[in-house]
Amino acid sequence: MISVGVIIPFYNGNQYLSRLLNSIAASSDSIKVKVFIVDNSRFGERVDESLVSGPEVIIIDGGIGVGYGKACNIGYSLCNQWKVDVAVVANQDGFFKRGSLELMVQLLMRENTFSVAVPLLTRYESDDVESFFTHVYLTPMEDLVSDLFRGTKRLFYPIHQLCGACFAIKTKDYQKFDYLFDDLFHMYYEDADLYERLT
Repeated sequence: MISVGVIIPFYNGNQYLSRLLNSIAASSDSIKVKVFIVDNSRFGERVDESLVSGPEVIIIDGGIGVGYGKACNIGYSLCNQWKVDVAVVANQDGFFKRGSLELMVQLLMRENTFSVAVPLLTRYESDDVESFFTHVYLTPMEDLVSDLFRGTKRLFYPIHQLCGACFAIKTKDYQKFDYLFDDLFHMYYEDADLYERLT
């Protein structure tokens, strides 16, 4: 069974946590999931442990306001310690539609030609694709747009950027990296920097 570490950089996000954790639990039939919530909230806004359920969840105190990149690095380090096959970064205000986490992980492990996977991101309250995701990530993918018009959509396409909101990597391919994101990026553009380092 494929082992998966889901890293959740957490900052004052209790209102979203149940939906995300429930979606991870619903996607863990054929994968073994361990969740690392890296809390860098202020006191009084820390993770509400009564909301934590589902797969094995470990809450880590990352320090107050360390930032998205550093929180992800703490989770990535734990993924390497636990020797998971796939590390997944997921925004605290996101969730996985049924089967999407499994699909992303299974495709990633089955394909030898790539070692990073990014899911299609939709709005929180609907199936509409996020406008920023369309503009930044989908617009350069001419083959996807062409296939949509032809009605011949494939399961995956090569990406030209990495979306930090949610992505998965095969950990064995990145053991040379001591960190995932450069700590200099407190929030935003750390994903673009990681993409440049990967390519």
